[in-house]
Amino acid sequence: MDEKTEKFRKLFNQLEEILAQISGKSKFATFDSKLNSACRNSGRLNVMRSKIGWMAELRNVLIHEDKLLDKSEIAIPCE
Repeated sequence: MDEKTEKFRKLFNQLEEILAQISGKSKFATFDSKLNSACRNSGRLNVMRSKIGWMAELRNVLIHEDKLLDKSEIAIPCE
């Protein structure tokens, strides 16, 4: 995993922890469950919902790409 991908993964994990706090959900709840509940509790998050969902899709591709494509890179996050 390259440096940018690792940084994205760490930031995404922090986002997921924040969503768990806002939503009151367990850290073991699904990301979608935490996001949906957090968006109901925060108007600002609801405005960003589609971008956050896109980041979740990117995270899944980055984390699971080695299983899908024999470790070839599909995407590399940027600032």
